[in-house]
Amino acid sequence: MFNGKFEVVRPVQTKHRRGFTLIEMVVVIAIIGVLLALTAPLFSSFLESARKTACMANLTTATRTLEFYEVVENRTLTPDVIDTIMKDSMGADPTSSGYRRICPSGGFYNVTVGANGDIKVRCSKHGMTAVETINSDNKNILDLLQLAIESYFEKRPGNTLNSTGPNFGDDIKERLAASLKISTDFDFRIYKVNNNEYKVYISDPLKDVNVSDQVTVTGYQIKNGWVAGTGTSQLISVGTESVDGVPIKIISAAEYRWD
Repeated sequence: MFNGKFEVVRPVQTKHRRGFTLIEMVVVIAIIGVLLALTAPLFSSFLESARKTACMANLTTATRTLEFYEVVENRTLTPDVIDTIMKDSMGADPTSSGYRRICPSGGFYNVTVGANGDIKVRCSKHGMTAVETINSDNKNILDLLQLAIESYFEKRPGNTLNSTGPNFGDDIKERLAASLKISTDFDFRIYKVNNNEYKVYISDPLKDVNVSDQVTVTGYQIKNGWVAGTGTSQLISVGTESVDGVPIKIISAAEYRWD
């Protein structure tokens, strides 16, 4: 184990400007999981695929974080510096086998820095680096998202799907979050544009927020089974609508600006 002495200073975030950089992909996986829980009987077989994709997101985040300190902060990535960055930015626990507590399946992350400065973060469980994982798993997960959403909308009228709706309950989201080892600190709204296009909005939790208050929202455009665009994080108002006769809080997606 390396004993890091380099102090990493984290940026200060305001209450309504909380970033999604560390969990945004995992939240998308959480959406898939909730939908599959409603539409597919083989949910357990999906979990490892979801954990693998969560690992992908963590590998990518770790790589980008290290690249930031190397390029933007002009830091030399010595073993001590890498130890400290991985602990403070990723919550990792350095061991002789690598960094643990990042991979949802219990894998160890190993970091190598090439002579040319190239950074590779590899998972011992899934045997992939960030780039390899993105290439191999991104389409699979988007296919699952597409299938799950289509299955849901085929069985119900309407073109919107909300995490706060009466078909979702906190218990489903909590069990899913526990399985994927993420926080339940999010909500989402999916809008069906047509059979091949959806807009997914991920937000701060709405439960304890008043109607007309604003929460941070990030948007994703899904077209033909691919992420066609990712929007910026924006402050969007909380609204209400009735689903099956039950009033629920929703993200006022019409306010979202797609640049």
